[in-house]
Amino acid sequence: MQSFSKLSLVGGVFILSCACSAQSSPASTAPTPAPAPPVQTAAAPAAQAAPAPTVPPIVFSGAFDVYYGYNFNRPPGIDSTGPGLRNFDFKDQNISLGLAELGVSRATSDTSRFGFTLKFAAGPTEDLLTSPGDDDNKILLQGYGTYAVPFGKKSINVDIGKFVTHMGEEVIEPSGNWNFSRSLLFQYFIPYYHAGIRAAVPLSDTVTATGYVYNGWNNVSFDSNKSKAYGLEVSFNPNANNTFIFNGLTSSEPINLNYTDSSNNPAVFTQNEPKTTLEGIWSHTFNSNLTGMVDVNYDFGSNAALAGAMPPGVNESDWSAYGVAAYLKYAFKGGSYLALRGEYVRDTDGFIFGLGNANAKEVTLTYSLQNPLFKGAELRLEYRYDSCSVPGLFTGSSDTHQNTITLSHIFTF
Repeated sequence: MQSFSKLSLVGGVFILSCACSAQSSPASTAPTPAPAPPVQTAAAPAAQAAPAPTVPPIVFSGAFDVYYGYNFNRPPGIDSTGPGLRNFDFKDQNISLGLAELGVSRATSDTSRFGFTLKFAAGPTEDLLTSPGDDDNKILLQGYGTYAVPFGKKSINVDIGKFVTHMGEEVIEPSGNWNFSRSLLFQYFIPYYHAGIRAAVPLSDTVTATGYVYNGWNNVSFDSNKSKAYGLEVSFNPNANNTFIFNGLTSSEPINLNYTDSSNNPAVFTQNEPKTTLEGIWSHTFNSNLTGMVDVNYDFGSNAALAGAMPPGVNESDWSAYGVAAYLKYAFKGGSYLALRGEYVRDTDGFIFGLGNANAKEVTLTYSLQNPLFKGAELRLEYRYDSCSVPGLFTGSSDTHQNTITLSHIFTF
């Protein structure tokens, strides 16, 4: 009995515990929700490699010009004669080649600090402008290397080699000028080319100063007096419509003086003479069709003249000359244009023309027709009137004026 009672007591406790457990639990238990999946964050794009530095391309170019000129001055007994006061278009009644040019160049950039320019030229123009001592490099119109020296956010461009002069508003190649013939200022008041070094320094967004050290005027392979020429150019661009350029160049240039020695033989005496040229240029855009330029030059120095017998003495005298040229260009649709140039020069002491105190004037009117079928082909028709206060520059001993007409064809690529 005791065993049964113990068993009954244990069973009762078990049943009571189960009942209590049933009363404390809800009738139905909701399943525990599964944990939310982690938020997927988009992966950051892989950093792209910086593009490889690009080197400016090598650029090839070329140009040549042919012309036919007619001089209306016809002295008795002369059927054809070249016009006076012309160093480039100096042929008369001939289909003539002017200048043929091929160029190759590469510019500098932030990623490529070295550049170069090579221009090879041939023709009567190149023969005329080359000094006798430079026959060994006559075919090279320009040849120089460029290094862009970092200068803040800009660069100082340093060129070393042979290059055309920085002086003047016009250039040697006719494709770079509005008129086909060159002005008196370009032909007689400034040099054509130099050998040396130049450095262009950007002083601000509107002002650039360039310094020059040359062998001298028009020499590369020879520099008989070893004296250098020094130049400075300041360019000011206050706005898109105006540009002002101030140029200066000074040097000591040798002058060969011919005389007869004590044995009555011809001889040459060389004297070094100072020579300076100053220039101011203003370019202005009036509107989309009309542009203009003004170029002012003032040259001065000392001129040597032989005096006495052997050894020859030298008389020094100061000389000066000045001139101004004004240009207007009206552009038509399609690239054709009409250009007018007027010019006045004064050779006070006879150093420029060798005629004593003289003044010369010229007026040139040029019409340029762009060929619509061949890009880079241009036809120019030009009339020019020259006059001089002293006879001797034009055909005929008494002529003081000259009328010419020129038809030229210029090709560039």
